[in-house]
Amino acid sequence: MIAGPNNSSFGDVFRYDGKSFTNLTSKIGSHRFWDVLEDRRGDIWFTSTDSGVYYYNGKSIQHFTTSDGLADNRVMSVYEDKAGIIWFGTGAGISRYDGKSFRNFKNPNPSRVYKEGNWNNVFTWNNDITTIIEDKTGKLWIGTRGDAFVFDGKTFTPLINKGKNFH
Repeated sequence: MIAGPNNSSFGDVFRYDGKSFTNLTSKIGSHRFWDVLEDRRGDIWFTSTDSGVYYYNGKSIQHFTTSDGLADNRVMSVYEDKAGIIWFGTGAGISRYDGKSFRNFKNPNPSRVYKEGNWNNVFTWNNDITTIIEDKTGKLWIGTRGDAFVFDGKTFTPLINKGKNFH
């Protein structure tokens, strides 16, 4: 699986079978697809930076957005944990999907960043999740546009290096 550019400024998701590439997103329309996951069942999840998450079970595509409970429609990462839970790193925190519904988590103390010349357009970097991985103990390590955190399912703990937040 790869998410990559096509001939326009947008990206598509392709599956390679060893001989040729198949475009899985050609019928969805122009979106910026960013990350792809093939889960333990062989189903495919792909994220977009402008329209939420898509799920492909080999037959049909299901689309998830904030209307379905996703934290934000800007989704930069997707990860499946050891228990089979699907996690999404969004522009507004983490979304956890158990196969039935979403549960969203935000860093309670996000950094506020001065953006584009004024404080009226403030961007909270620590809730803009860019990557998720899991360690041996089941904790999620979260990369953001600001600091890095460990998330135990309840609490965001900033990673500290030499007395300062690691970023």
